[in-house]
Amino acid sequence: MAERKFKFVSPGVFINEIDMSALPSAGNDVGPVVIGRSLRGPAMRPVQVNSFSEFIEVFGGTVPGLQANADPWREGNLSSPMYATYAAQAWLRNNSPLTFVRVLGEAADNATTTGQAGWNMDSIGTYKNPSATLSQNAGAYGLFIHEVAAEARPAQLNIWPNFASRDAAAEGGGGTAVEQAIALSTGSEGGLLRLTDTDGNKWTFEHASADNTITGSGDTSLSASHIQISHSVSQEAFAVNLCEAINKARVVPQSYGLPASAPGFFAYNYNTGQPMGNLAPASTLGNSGSILITQAKPGDVGNTLVQSHWFVAGAGQLSQPVSGGYGLGGGNIWLAEENIDAGYKFVSGSGPKDSLSINNSPGTLAAVWYLKDGYSILLSGSQPTMSGAAPPASASIGGLYKNADGGMWNVLIGNNSNPEKMDKYEFCFSRNASKFVRNVFNTDPTLLNTTITDSTKNYDKGYFLGESFEGSVNRVSNATSAGSYYGFVAALNNSTYYHNDRTISARASRTGWFISQDLRSTNSGFSPDDSSHVTKLFKFESLDDGEWSQNNLKISIADLKAPRNNFERYDSFSVIIRKQDDTDAAPVVMERYTNCNLNPDSENFIARRIGDKFLRWNETERRYQEEGDYDNNSKFIRVLLSDVVRDGTVNAEALPFGVNGPIRYKSIVVHSGSTEFDQWSNRGLTGLVGLGPGGNSSAMADTTTVPTTHKHNAATGHPRSSFAMKNWLDGYGLLTQVSGNANAKNPGNRANFLSERHLSGTYHIYDFPTVPVRMNTKSGSLVRPTDAYFGANFSRLHELTPSSLYDESNKDVVRALADGTYDATTLEPTAGQTDYSWIFTLDDLSGSAEDTSRAIYVSGSRKAGTSYTATGSKGYREVLDMGYDKFTAVLYGGSDGFDIFERDPLRNSRLDDASRVERDNYAYNSVKKAIDTVADAEAVEMDLLVVPGVKDTGITDHMIRVCEDRGDALAIIDLDGDYVNAHDGVLSVQNRIGDVDQAATKLRDRSINTSYACAFYPWVQIRDTASSVGAGSFVWVPPSVVALGTFSSTQRNADLWFAPAGFNRGGLSEGVAGLPVVNVRQKLTSKQRDKLYERNINPIASFPSEGIVVFGQKTLQVTPSALDRINVRRLLLFVKKQISRIASSILFEPNVRDTWDRFTSRVVPFLDSIKAQYGLSDFRLVLDETTTTDDLVDRNIMYAKIFLKPTRSIEFIALDFFVTNTGAAFED
Repeated sequence: MAERKFKFVSPGVFINEIDMSALPSAGNDVGPVVIGRSLRGPAMRPVQVNSFSEFIEVFGGTVPGLQANADPWREGNLSSPMYATYAAQAWLRNNSPLTFVRVLGEAADNATTTGQAGWNMDSIGTYKNPSATLSQNAGAYGLFIHEVAAEARPAQLNIWPNFASRDAAAEGGGGTAVEQAIALSTGSEGGLLRLTDTDGNKWTFEHASADNTITGSGDTSLSASHIQISHSVSQEAFAVNLCEAINKARVVPQSYGLPASAPGFFAYNYNTGQPMGNLAPASTLGNSGSILITQAKPGDVGNTLVQSHWFVAGAGQLSQPVSGGYGLGGGNIWLAEENIDAGYKFVSGSGPKDSLSINNSPGTLAAVWYLKDGYSILLSGSQPTMSGAAPPASASIGGLYKNADGGMWNVLIGNNSNPEKMDKYEFCFSRNASKFVRNVFNTDPTLLNTTITDSTKNYDKGYFLGESFEGSVNRVSNATSAGSYYGFVAALNNSTYYHNDRTISARASRTGWFISQDLRSTNSGFSPDDSSHVTKLFKFESLDDGEWSQNNLKISIADLKAPRNNFERYDSFSVIIRKQDDTDAAPVVMERYTNCNLNPDSENFIARRIGDKFLRWNETERRYQEEGDYDNNSKFIRVLLSDVVRDGTVNAEALPFGVNGPIRYKSIVVHSGSTEFDQWSNRGLTGLVGLGPGGNSSAMADTTTVPTTHKHNAATGHPRSSFAMKNWLDGYGLLTQVSGNANAKNPGNRANFLSERHLSGTYHIYDFPTVPVRMNTKSGSLVRPTDAYFGANFSRLHELTPSSLYDESNKDVVRALADGTYDATTLEPTAGQTDYSWIFTLDDLSGSAEDTSRAIYVSGSRKAGTSYTATGSKGYREVLDMGYDKFTAVLYGGSDGFDIFERDPLRNSRLDDASRVERDNYAYNSVKKAIDTVADAEAVEMDLLVVPGVKDTGITDHMIRVCEDRGDALAIIDLDGDYVNAHDGVLSVQNRIGDVDQAATKLRDRSINTSYACAFYPWVQIRDTASSVGAGSFVWVPPSVVALGTFSSTQRNADLWFAPAGFNRGGLSEGVAGLPVVNVRQKLTSKQRDKLYERNINPIASFPSEGIVVFGQKTLQVTPSALDRINVRRLLLFVKKQISRIASSILFEPNVRDTWDRFTSRVVPFLDSIKAQYGLSDFRLVLDETTTTDDLVDRNIMYAKIFLKPTRSIEFIALDFFVTNTGAAFED
């Protein structure tokens, strides 16, 4: 009794049944290897399946190749048949097992530029980079949009510059300081804070009410480079007065994400980028808001104000809080002279006209178009009103335009420099609208490939729509009225990386790191990306290379439990693999692993429960090597452990408490609208929309007018370099602090003080889309709030019109990004280019305002001291005890590695091009590598090898070599000279029909003479019965598919040594192929059949009465022998395999007669059984001293001889008919 398996809790009788009568299992059956494409599943490694239902579960159904696929970019390329799926169905209809190798695109390790897997715009043109020259333009272009702020929106900062006293001396850099003023208010409620230069040395501090009545004042002194506190006013008094004035100005804190009770006055160290402390006494703080006062001396801390360098900060990022307060980083003030329509209200030198709305809600990338060389895309529509220059063109790249009524946008696309001759498209982002963006534009990249698309039939569109982010757009706003959005189109590139460059080999998708809870005793300064606060625990990686997992699965952590007593050291949790389109209210579970933990010694250790093994390709040996410690039990994922978890040194209380979101490009800061943004003058806008922080070097081309150094560091919120003031009456500009002596052209440390004329315009930060995070428990029709899975939310719950429906645009969010912008191995961000889009942690759950037991997610709430884990007495257990113990992660970054411009990325004309070398042709390398994965007979058993539809001679020669080297398999190859499918080119059907003479001649010229291969001719038509996307379709398939089917049915209904041909076992019309065969591509004449058979090609004939029949069974062995027939070759393969298994059972046994007799006693009955079933007419086994001589015994060798007389099939019947006289005797 294995008592350790019982759970003894209370007394009782426990019974166990142990069956020791089981018979030893026979050797595994051997089946074929089929190589090719499929919908999904493990890739580039052999996987055995035992039924067609299992094949569908693992690899998906059959794919007929429908031309009417609605959205190939998003739904996947299903425009060409996947022949390997039909071959699998043909075999598994009558037999099992089958080993399948799914092919994805992989470049060779030494691949050249032309041999890279994946795709870029070079695939269908000469140029891939955006260019100001139309004929050389191509690449990826994005539409960026932002909501026009409503007039009543509480996010306003008025800035009032007064340059009335500017004089020539100041402009030339002389010593006279100019009069300037800064006004802060909220429009209708008024309130001005004014610093006035009264005598060149003194600055007067005044606060004005809404009616401009001065209510208080104080003095400061002005030096050449900074503002100083006047000695006549105490430090404390100045702080109090300034703080009160700012608070009275009622700058609304919520517009910056600040709490209403935030302190009103902060010091900020410009050099270090950190706040320096609360400068105002608590008694003077108002609840109406706060603003940041910054200083430049690193030594000044706390309430020390003497000699501080001050300027008032406007729009910017939230900085790290000090003592519970918040500060605004950046130090950037934006100014404008005139109104830009209803949404933006600016101030002028004579007083505040209205309010300038600060962009506190980032814009978003809305859609991406990919252009072929010579094409361009322009955004058109009405423009904002700006003074000082003529308005931009009615359509342009980079120009700012409003949307039309109904949320409609308009773009022009074409290869003509005249917009009037370009195609105009009107579209929107409302999914149910007829003009929804994905309904309006071409989403099929293959239409750009003139090699396979007839451009004379107007199929070559010159562009395709790739990503669209309707989910992100609808999270920004759902307004559909005219002018509710502004937008512009710009190239998605910087000087190094191009969004249209996806030259990426096939790879698996991954999650971000799962991180622990904060186990410190304090919440001070908590940051979920600080390794001293949280610990990286593990990631998940999909077992399936490619994009299927990230498009269809999500991974949840649930049932988080702390140890219940002192004897349980480790916490526990569950891992749940779910369908991506399910809901939290009704989860659809694919797999569940309960009670997992991080204890390497436990049976429930997460890696032991799920598995962590993987295969690494050894390029030198051309085979896989297994790595990892734990067998993979999951069908979908494996675990990647951090070092501290793998070696058992992680804190035993550590739980997966959060996770990093998918990576994305860093947000960009864009300022546009200059007259330099002409219709064609800067088509590429190179550097305007960058992929890194700041992103924009210069959006304008004329560096004599516009400097190239106005960068802004998005990571710190600081300017990155100097910004010389020039005369831009209509430009959009960033005002930054600069170094050096103060003068009109270089204001020095008087940051944000304009030296010359007014600037007009604004700026916006644009985020690249991501899968959003669930923010609350109120949405999603949950029965209980605790049913919510926080973390990634794939539904439309966060849109302004919430819905539990799945957001299909998530598939575009999780795609692999531009090559080089992240680590291609770990899928982790690259500094300066990408970043995690969010870091979620349960440590940031807190109670909602109306019900503290109903959780909401507020990033930074633990740091602010407001989260459950920060306010509760039980630490991280607080949130778990409330029932919030689950969250969801995202798989991202996987790639199929295929060229999306191909209907069949493995088409023969692509394989058989001039670069048929692995390093120069990723398609050729991919198929050849797939064959190499089964080349080792000790790693994979097979007796047949087929790569359906591939007739490239280099590939089929490699198939034959592998089978010959193994000596235990027969290759079924397809022939050059047979039918050419539609996806292989633009030839007419008549010109794609095969030619018997050509096929026979081409095979002869290859000088093949082997019994380890066979070939059939021509293609046949079947009816699809198993497709999820086109059942009932009629599909032309290569002859290898139905040949494999006849081998299977023959093996089941007779035996594999019977000929798989003729009307009994080769009648395709009778269903022997496992597929309904309804037609043949060519009806062969008797002479054509003879010609084929003379060249050892097995014809598939069509007869009026008998239907379609396999009418031959030759191998490709030219030398006449018994092995020139398929049935004999298959017999020998079977006999060799089975007798080798018998022989392996006596390895290392004594080399004596008793052992020989044991061998003989097993082999003879086996051969007798074959003889009885007509496989052999006779045989003889010799194993004695004549074969195993003393010399061989001394060399540890047993040697036997087996003589076989295979039964021959009848292929030719000769009959003589004799006509005799009436009286003749037949005996004569």
